[in-house]
Amino acid sequence: MKLNRIHRLVILIVTGILVLVSTYAFISELAVTKYENQVITTFSANNKADISYEVYLKPNSLYEERILEKGKMAITQYVDYIGINCSYEYNSPQKADISGSYEILADVECYSTQQDSQVTIWKRTFILQPKTSFEKTQSQRLNIFQSVDIPLYQYNDFVKIISDESGINAQTKMTIYMNISAKAVSEEGIVEDILSPSMIVPLNVNYFNIEGILEQEKPMSIEKTVQVPVPVDYTRVYSLIAADVLLLIALVYILVFTRGVETDPREKLLKSVFNRHGDRMVALKSEIDESFEYRYEVNSIEDLVRISDEVEKPIIYRYSEDHNKINRFYVVHERELYFWDVGNRHIEGKENSGISEETKNLLESLNM
Repeated sequence: MKLNRIHRLVILIVTGILVLVSTYAFISELAVTKYENQVITTFSANNKADISYEVYLKPNSLYEERILEKGKMAITQYVDYIGINCSYEYNSPQKADISGSYEILADVECYSTQQDSQVTIWKRTFILQPKTSFEKTQSQRLNIFQSVDIPLYQYNDFVKIISDESGINAQTKMTIYMNISAKAVSEEGIVEDILSPSMIVPLNVNYFNIEGILEQEKPMSIEKTVQVPVPVDYTRVYSLIAADVLLLIALVYILVFTRGVETDPREKLLKSVFNRHGDRMVALKSEIDESFEYRYEVNSIEDLVRISDEVEKPIIYRYSEDHNKINRFYVVHERELYFWDVGNRHIEGKENSGISEETKNLLESLNM
């Protein structure tokens, strides 16, 4: 198969480069170990804190039981005290030095509700359990349990005293919470966390229900970024090998079954002529009669174009799909025939782009 020499050379170079690239790609995929960043947990632990409660009743005509059933509304006049059980639990699969502190507090607060938000009018904090430290060396677990009794009537009495003294009679509540600060020191590093479960008891009301965030659970962890090897992507490798084989076949085919040839000078010349002057040419399907009284051959296509402009006639030629059969271009003016012959001297690239002396003489005679 014949190909233009330059086109064939370009195809060979591009195909060769693609072969080298695909070969390098699949060899690199197999031989070079790639790594990616991955976050791993080197230390983990779990913190859990909760508050549970039991409402203890005074002897009364309504309830036979001593402890009110969970979820039931409590009648203030029947309540003796509220038993609070606060607990904290630490668990980890790894050993660490555990330390920290905890305290149990109660905030008695008077507030008003404005536009779906609570505004504190006054607040008083009571210490139910002073801050207590804890510490445990090289352990995987730690448990803390603390019970506190809340004599509800005492806090209701306190609210009444403040209301009488201040003249403010607004909603009040008591928020009981356990503040826990924990720290774990391991070989992997230090991690800290704070938990604060709480419960809310309405005050200075005839009946109430206990609400709040009674349980909190938070993980403690230490993470670091490491580089791990990426497994070989064999799908990509096989695809690259297949592409490499196809490119090699294409390269061999071009080398063996194609031959580079120079562009036909005649066709190259005609292509240039049509590109530059095709808009002023007329193709005829019939043969052109050359039996004119006066026949003049010009030296170049530029000469013929100049004559065409002077006599205001188009350049005509016998149309053929095979450019090798297009031999002459003509300009017809009255009894005169001007033509340019696609000869060997033009094919050799010696076409004169200027106006020959003979053509100048012809143009002068036309103008006279």
